[in-house]
Amino acid sequence: MKEYLKVKGLKRNFKIIYGAEPSQGFLSLLETARNIKVAELHTSKIFLGSEAMGVIQEEDNSMREDVVITVKAEPKESLLKRTFSQLYRSLTSTESRISRIRLYGYDENDNHLRIDSEPLKKVDYVTADLDEKGIVKTDSIFEKMYEVLEITGEMP
Repeated sequence: MKEYLKVKGLKRNFKIIYGAEPSQGFLSLLETARNIKVAELHTSKIFLGSEAMGVIQEEDNSMREDVVITVKAEPKESLLKRTFSQLYRSLTSTESRISRIRLYGYDENDNHLRIDSEPLKKVDYVTADLDEKGIVKTDSIFEKMYEVLEITGEMP
């Protein structure tokens, strides 16, 4: 950044502050997904030892409390949105054995999509233009950042 401003002969008269921005709700984001490739279902290790699962014989004190079950779609397939819509509704309305849902896939624009039932954060992607040598054109980054940050007016 310093080098860019120096080359352009500009003074730094701005500050970039970033943080977590609340996003749309889980179900709204789920609707925007084109496909879902991987789902992570978080549950308690006690559930793994319960009569329902019976995976572990006794409680393992070296194991973390939070256990992640990963579900993957078949190649060129997508996991069903309605499955995770139902799981999310049960997660928020009753005593669910699932404590968190995290989905990975793609949106309508082929951007990677991560949807998490934990407090959601908005993620915006910026695609930079490259010159003929494959080096990022700094002006293109700033131009795209202006769009993401919704800054109006002339770029320096």
